[in-house]
Parts: sequence; structure tokens; C-alpha cells
Amino acid sequence: MRHPATRLLHVLLSVPVLIAMVITASPTARAQSQPSPAPLVIVIDPGHGGAVNPAQPDMPFDPGAIAPSNGLQEKDATLAVSKRVQALLEQDAVHVVLTRSDDRAMSIQQRTDTANSNQAAVFVSIHFNSYPDGGPGGSLVLYPKDTDITFANRMSDAMNTYLGPLGVADDGVQLRDNWWVSTQMPTVTVEPAFLSNAREASLIASPDFQQALAMSIRAGIETYDPQVLQRKAQITAWNNAHPERPVVPATVVATPAPHQPGSGWLSTVIRDVLLLALLAAVVRWPHIAWRTVRALYRLALMTVEHILIRRAAGRRRRRALAVRSTSLRAQALVRPHHIYDELY
Repeated sequence: MRHPATRLLHVLLSVPVLIAMVITASPTARAQSQPSPAPLVIVIDPGHGGAVNPAQPDMPFDPGAIAPSNGLQEKDATLAVSKRVQALLEQDAVHVVLTRSDDRAMSIQQRTDTANSNQAAVFVSIHFNSYPDGGPGGSLVLYPKDTDITFANRMSDAMNTYLGPLGVADDGVQLRDNWWVSTQMPTVTVEPAFLSNAREASLIASPDFQQALAMSIRAGIETYDPQVLQRKAQITAWNNAHPERPVVPATVVATPAPHQPGSGWLSTVIRDVLLLALLAAVVRWPHIAWRTVRALYRLALMTVEHILIRRAAGRRRRRALAVRSTSLRAQALVRPHHIYDELY
């Protein structure tokens, strides 16, 4: 005859095995073997960038064009519009990669490498035009290779649709074969308006114009590449069918999905039977069950204490690094100056 403690141990060890069998046999587990649709990757390039840094005097300072009428710098306007494009495309389940998300200098090769290494579906570089004479205005789309002319035309049409009613003329498309010659995907550079034109510079500084421009760029991308919206539909269908495992683009902070109960009546019945078996074991052998609970409690308490100690030590290290970083920044801070020097 088996000892009661041995029978209890046998019951407790059988529970996780049975649960694993139920999960493996359930429809939910079989559905998990199906591959989920991957979000498309689109790389957006905010043109120019970089500020004067006394700690790194050799680093380039590239503001791009500067509007004579309001002092708006091209590097700031391109970043603001790029972030709006990012937000719009993320609404369509796209994984958007910005070549820069802050004010930093980057070479054309670094921007090209970002697009190629992320295997982007398309690449869009955002700039604003300028001319010594303040008269010229209008939107222009540049393309680096003959294979990109269709993309350029779609983008030009979309920009004309959104910006034309705002008084920005359509200057069409133009070949610029000394930019982005190494990108491995359809590529365009948009020059939506002139910073040297006082009226258009005022538009560029307006949030409403920036949003309309971002909408036109999204429309140009999605008109040229129908798989963007097709993939969005696939991801939406997948997320509706698998709320416990939603597909979320990497640049979006995922909201935790609500807890979903196990699927199928069989798993529910077996789960209830297992719970009743555990309850019966506790009633039959209360002393052994109590000792087991106490041992598990002590183990959990030790684990929590260990985690809290490690977190406290981590917080102390982070505070020390933050204090040091603040001190270094204060020492390096000087009044910035402007250099009217475009890198490209």
C-alpha cells in the first residue's frame, strides 16, 4: 500500500502533465502553429540634422535650408513631418523606421544602410526646397533610378491632391541620379515646398500643413504599393481571430490583450476535474498540503526579496549615471552658433 504522502506527490506531479496535454490538444494551441502576418517595413528619412556639439567639434552641423522669413530650419521641419507620417502609417499596421528620431547628423550611406538592413518595402526621404530668389515655389518629387519613376509619379499626384488646394503648385517629378543610388527598394525624395518662399515657409511652419503633407506622403506610398493596405487587412483579420496573440508593429507600444479563457468544452471539463482533484487531495491530507503551501510561500518570499534587492541596486546605478551625465552636459553647454552649410 502506498504512503499517503506518495499518493499526494503523485497527484501534484500529474497536474502539470495533464494541463500540458489539454493545452496541446486544444484548438488554441493548434492555431498557434499558424504563422502570423508580419507588418511591412517602411523607412522614412528626415533630411539633414545635427547640432553644434562642443564635445564633438568634428561632427557636421547640417541645418539644411533656413527660411529667411521666419528662421525655420529644414532639419526641424523634416523631422516634424516624418513623425507625423510615422504616426499615420502605424495606424495602418506598418512598422515604420525613421533614419533619425532626433537632431543628429547622418551620412547618406548611414541612411541607405538603415533602409537596406531593415529590408524596407519603400524608402521616402523628406526635404524642403530653397532658392536664392524668394519667388519660386511648388512641390517636387525626385527619383534616383528609372525603375522608381512610377513611385515618384504616384507620390507627386498624391502631394498635388493634398497640397494643391493650399496653393502649392505641382512641379512634377525629376531624375536625381546622384542620391540614393544604393537603396534596394523603391525610393523617392519629396521636396514639398520652398523655405525660401515666404508664403510657403509660413505654410511649412503650420501644423495643419504638416499634417496635410504627411497624409499626402502616406497616400502616395499606399497608392503605389497596394500590399500596404492588403497587409493591414490580413493583420486585422488575424488580430480579430487571435486576440490573445495580436500582431503589433514594433514601433507601437502594445496594449496587453485581455485574458482569454481556454477554448473548447473538453479543456473546461478537464480543468474543473483537475481543480476538484486538487481540492480533494487537500481535504484528504491537510497536514501535508499545509506543509507544501508553507514551503512554496517561503520559496516565493525568497524570490521576491531577491528581485527587490536587484531592482534597488539597479536604481542606485541608474541614479549615479544620470547625475554624472547631467554634470557632463552642464560642463559642455555653450551658446550654439549657426553654419549655413548643406551636406547634400
